[in-house]
Amino acid sequence: MEELEAGVKGGQTWIVCPHCKRGSGINVPEHYVKKTLGCKCGGKFLVTFIRRKCDRKKISVTGKITINNEEHPIILVDLSLQGVSFTVYSAKVGIKRTYDISFSSHGSTVKTPIKIVGVSDKYVKAEFVFIDEYCGAKLSVRRIWDRLL
Repeated sequence: MEELEAGVKGGQTWIVCPHCKRGSGINVPEHYVKKTLGCKCGGKFLVTFIRRKCDRKKISVTGKITINNEEHPIILVDLSLQGVSFTVYSAKVGIKRTYDISFSSHGSTVKTPIKIVGVSDKYVKAEFVFIDEYCGAKLSVRRIWDRLL
């Protein structure tokens, strides 16, 4: 079976059948990650839905998250220009809640609020909350990003 990736924006994506090259716009429910789709030509294919705003790069960096005025250790596992994924073992975080995070890598330090957007068995996913386009935290994330392989 053919496998495709499709970017999702605003709950919609455009799929092109790999068999007949017919395109179609479809609505993608929030819970869809992968789905087997069929075309009018009879072709079937597996689609992976990508909702990321930015590419992510794998990292392994220690940091801290502040929850109720207490710092808890975290390990960052990937980084994008928009957000970060990390593990946290000593405290619970809530989806849609905002916390302060800090970490250093490649000679730059980031201290910024984050908003939790997802929690799985292994990782917490969060978006950076930058105060403006040119804030120090955003520039520090950019410096780290540019130095990652």
